[in-house]
Amino acid sequence: MNTHVYIDGFNLYYGLLKGTPYKWLDLERWCDQLLPRNSVTKIHYFTAQVDARRQDPDQPTRQFAYLQALRSLPRVEVHLGTFMSSVVSQVMVETDPATGRYRRMGESRSSSSIRPVTP
Repeated sequence: MNTHVYIDGFNLYYGLLKGTPYKWLDLERWCDQLLPRNSVTKIHYFTAQVDARRQDPDQPTRQFAYLQALRSLPRVEVHLGTFMSSVVSQVMVETDPATGRYRRMGESRSSSSIRPVTP
């Protein structure tokens, strides 16, 4: 079965690769091994360019090198978007052990997404 694979680069990195020695993942080989009964004909890799940080000023250079390596693979197509961060609030509650009622503990705030860049 011909198969297209869609990969969120940030989730792949932060959910699977960060903190491991496996940063330079060969996406074609990995997808072929994950889906041995399928014929992976296209891999769409979505990401956004990272910014240099004081604690890691070389991060954009490493990402650029990895994206260039991915672009050299015939079945991989890199899709660049922009990283958007927006604040989303949710109330955190806990149960009061004395009364059994809910009480407010505070708020949790965070959210992010990658928005495609339109030509």
